Amino acid sequence: MRRAVKHMAINWHNGAALALAFFALVMAALVSDRVFDRLPHLEDELAYQYQAHIFANGEITAPIPADFRAYWQPFVITDHAAGGRFGKYHPGWPLLLAFGLWMGQMWLVNGFCAMLTVALTYRLGREIFGADTGLIAAALVAFSPMALLLNGTLMAHSAASLFAIGFMYGYWRTTRAERRLAWGALAGLSLGCLLIIRPSTAVAVALPFALWTLVSLLPAITDPRRLMRSAAPYLLLAVCALAFAPVLPLFSYATTGDPSRNLYRMVWDYDRLGFGEGYGINGHTIGKGVRSARYDLSMMAADLFGWSAGAVMADDGELDGTIREHWLSRQTYYPGPTGAAFALILIGVFIGLRRAVPRLLLIAVVVWFGWPLAASADFLSAFHLHDDHSRIWLWLAGGVVLLSLPLLRYAPRHEPDRRIMWTWLLGMVAVSLILMYMAYWVGTQRYSTRYYSESLSALAILGALPFAWVIGTRPPRYWALMIHALVLGLLLWGLYAYSTPRISVLQGFNYVSAEVIERVRDQAVDERPILVIASGDNMVWRSYGAFMALTDPYFRSDIIAVWNYAPDTNLRERLIAAHPERQVIDIVFDHEQSWLADCVPPRAEACRVNDDAP
Repeated sequence: MRRAVKHMAINWHNGAALALAFFALVMAALVSDRVFDRLPHLEDELAYQYQAHIFANGEITAPIPADFRAYWQPFVITDHAAGGRFGKYHPGWPLLLAFGLWMGQMWLVNGFCAMLTVALTYRLGREIFGADTGLIAAALVAFSPMALLLNGTLMAHSAASLFAIGFMYGYWRTTRAERRLAWGALAGLSLGCLLIIRPSTAVAVALPFALWTLVSLLPAITDPRRLMRSAAPYLLLAVCALAFAPVLPLFSYATTGDPSRNLYRMVWDYDRLGFGEGYGINGHTIGKGVRSARYDLSMMAADLFGWSAGAVMADDGELDGTIREHWLSRQTYYPGPTGAAFALILIGVFIGLRRAVPRLLLIAVVVWFGWPLAASADFLSAFHLHDDHSRIWLWLAGGVVLLSLPLLRYAPRHEPDRRIMWTWLLGMVAVSLILMYMAYWVGTQRYSTRYYSESLSALAILGALPFAWVIGTRPPRYWALMIHALVLGLLLWGLYAYSTPRISVLQGFNYVSAEVIERVRDQAVDERPILVIASGDNMVWRSYGAFMALTDPYFRSDIIAVWNYAPDTNLRERLIAAHPERQVIDIVFDHEQSWLADCVPPRAEACRVNDDAP
């Protein structure tokens, strides 16, 4: 009888987790369609899509067209020496997007990634901490505003999150007794896939696990046979992951002829990780890195789970203007209500650490980092290249030492407490990502704080621990169902009160929307495909970005857009001659605004192609 009841409980959790996985897929479809119109809205997405078209055509670079400047797109490189055009980004994500092109629905790639991420979060949380933790963690991931937003885009972070949790789950299984080699290989394959999508993220995610592995093997160093037996799965993991590493220089070689070429720097020479002159527009410092992290974390606290200490809507029922402006264009402290995510996660870490010593270390870490931040200590304002940054480095180094003490205490044990081990590992994934991207010259808040998004599953498991602890304080059955119902209610409220305005505000972002495209389609005189010729002053990609989004490298799409960058020459006639099968529709632009060219009077409001961006 007890076995039957336990089986029913597991089935209930499994069924609910499956429903959450499908919910993530459905929400990806809705956000992609209703908010983003299945179109790229950022320069990054345009470049990803461009390279995906090239891969889907069975090539690595596209041919350079005559008058190539007319076909300019952001982050797309034209290399005359190598004779091709290509996107600047790493090849892993465009390769996955190519499968979406073959299916005719690019959004499905991120949709499936979202679905699998929820499922793997459930499995990892359930197997380490219990079914209640796994299910609540899966729900936190499925309803996360950060995930809901990114899953509806063409950005690489949803796929990267899948491979990050895939690596973590594989590593977990590698520490168990059965099929350790097979799981080590699968963990390595997941890490390798992450490596060719977002290399810096892969290094940051893998680092805590690499350190734990090395320290845990120290007791076996005097026994070669035991050492090899213990290390074999991890060596296989490393081999499988590193097998993907040559893909990056090979892609650089195939596109430029130079395997050491940094494609990012072919667009902006300063676009690289590091500190000093030449890193970032005006040079980068650790002070700027800490400041960017503080900005991003202030928004992440709300974006992670959608719970905050107040409302984002004003008294009139409209989105608060200051918050709206920040979501769309600001890169400073989040002005909205303080998010509750980090408080919940810290409680979860406290619960997961279980014993007095690691809990005291947690308190020490919070005080070490929190006190200078709360007091806005003077040494944190060393932003400029000529400032003294030594105190910031010492502060960060001291924090890293404190964070490393549980590793030194528990990893060398023959059978370390798995909950303490994994509480440390999951928390350190987030810490490692934050530290890694302090070395990058710019933060990000437009599509949420996406540089940290690959830590979502890890943080969701930690955030689920307080709820699971409450469930464990009383006998299961109705009490457990009440807590799960409470969590679901909170998530549904967050979906309505936070996620919906947070994501909906991006509709028409950067002047890209299906409505803009339809206004030009309405000018067509027959069924022939359309050539949009854009002329004007102060060109930026947003001048006609909606039409760039439709322009593939091989000019097969129904609409292609070109830039008449030399109107005093016969460039327009050459472009028309290059596409004789297309009807021509002219638009004129001034910076981000565009109008139909044959409008009378010129640039009348009724002839606007793109409305004011949100």
